[in-house]
Amino acid sequence: MTKILIVVICALGCVAVVVAGKKHGFQYINLDAGWNNGEDGYGRPLFDSATFPTFIDMIRHIHANGQKVGIYLNPGISKTAVQQNLPIYGTSYHAQDVVALPITGANVFDDADKIDYTKPGAQAWWHQATGYLPITKAAYELSQAQGFYDRNPGADISIKQITLHPPTENSKGLRLGSFVLIRDVIEDELEQAISGKTAPKAALDSAVRRGNEILRRFEKANP
Repeated sequence: MTKILIVVICALGCVAVVVAGKKHGFQYINLDAGWNNGEDGYGRPLFDSATFPTFIDMIRHIHANGQKVGIYLNPGISKTAVQQNLPIYGTSYHAQDVVALPITGANVFDDADKIDYTKPGAQAWWHQATGYLPITKAAYELSQAQGFYDRNPGADISIKQITLHPPTENSKGLRLGSFVLIRDVIEDELEQAISGKTAPKAALDSAVRRGNEILRRFEKANP
C-alpha cells in the first residue's frame, strides 16, 4: 500500500521529516500550506524564497532519499491573473478568456476564481499544465495548433491511443457525477464488510443507497 505523509513544513524541519517519513515507510512527502509566496508573470505560484532559500535542493534531497514530492495548490485561477488579465503560458489565451462568468470564488480562501472548462482555452490549458487527457477534440486541436506536442514529444501518445479506432457501444464510457464522493462511499462500505462490522450484502446495499443519494444531488446541481 502506498503511504503518503502530508506535512505543513518549515525549511529547517525538512530533513528530519523526510528521514522520519522514510523510516516509517512513507513514499510520498506532500507539502501543504506555507510553501509558496507570490506569483510569476503568468499567475503561477512561486515558492517562498525566505522560508525555502534552497527549495529545489530540498526537492532533490527528497528524491535522493528514494521518495517523491507532492505540492498542494488551491483550486482555481489566481485572482491577480484575472484582474491583470495575465497571459496563460504556452498559449495564445489570457486569464479572462478562461475564467467563469460571473466571477466566482473557487475555494474557501477566496484567493482564486473558478475556471470555465467549457472553453477550449481552459481545456487546453488544463491538459497542458497537468498532463491529463484533453476533454474535447477542440482542446486537443488547439494544443496541436499551439505547437505543444512539438515542444513536448510524446505528450499526445495517450490521445492517439484512445482515438486509434472508432468507438463502439462498449468503449464509449460513461460519466458518473461526483465520482470521487461515490468512490469514497464504496471504499467505506467495503472496509466495513472486510472488517466484519457489516454483513457483505448490507454493505453493498448501503453503498448503492448512499451512492444514489449523491447522484441525485449531482443531478439537481447540474440540470
